[in-house]
This record gives sequence, structure tokens and C-alpha cells, in this order.
Amino acid sequence: MVRLLSGHPEVGALAVSSRQHAGSVVGDVYPHLGVRERFVEAGEIDASELDVAFVAYPHGESAGTVAGLLAAGKKVDVDLSADFRLKEKAL
Repeated sequence: MVRLLSGHPEVGALAVSSRQHAGSVVGDVYPHLGVRERFVEAGEIDASELDVAFVAYPHGESAGTVAGLLAAGKKVDVDLSADFRLKEKAL
């Protein structure tokens, strides 16, 4: 996701959070991504400035974050965890 977004011509600023790697350059931790932005703590990201938020926390951890983003007015949140999976295939 980070690699695709960082090279997309329609994407402006990109903030990537990590508890473990905060302060490190993304491309130094994951050289195959070729991304020069630095990881930040999740609390350092101002949700009011985001157009879209992608959340990729482990199962059970993203629900609270997504709720906070929605409360901050984000209309587009993409959760890549299993927290919000639909139980019925037809939906």
C-alpha cells in the first residue's frame, strides 16, 4: 500500500505510522519500497488533514482507530484488518 501510494501522481502528502519504527525512514526499514518518508507515531498524524485513511493494524486493534477517524470527520477509511469484515457474502 505504501509503495503504491507514494508513487501515485494523485497522492500528495503521505504519513505512515509505526509504533516500532517511528522516526526511521520507511525505505531504510523496507528498502524494496523506495519510500523516503519517515514513520511517525500514530498520534502525530492530524486526522483532520487526511482525505483518506488506510488502517492496517492487527485484528482487534483497528476498530478504535477507525472510530476515532470517523469522529474526526473522515468519510473514507479503508480498514485492511479483519475488524470490519462483513459476515454475509451477499453484502
